[in-house]
Amino acid sequence: MGYNPRVSSHFEKLQENSSIIANSATILGITVVGALIASYVNIELLPVITVSGDISVGVQEAFF
Repeated sequence: MGYNPRVSSHFEKLQENSSIIANSATILGITVVGALIASYVNIELLPVITVSGDISVGVQEAFF
């Protein structure tokens, strides 16, 4: 029983690597939020190009 110096060294390594862990968690969080935004937001653009006179083409309808 008593003080174990190996436990102290584990805490020191954790403190040294805490910025790496925090940056990794930040990147993971940004990735998750980006995925949620992509799954919940739907934007539909309907630009129309007039070719000549009465002829117009909906770009999104024609190409996508």
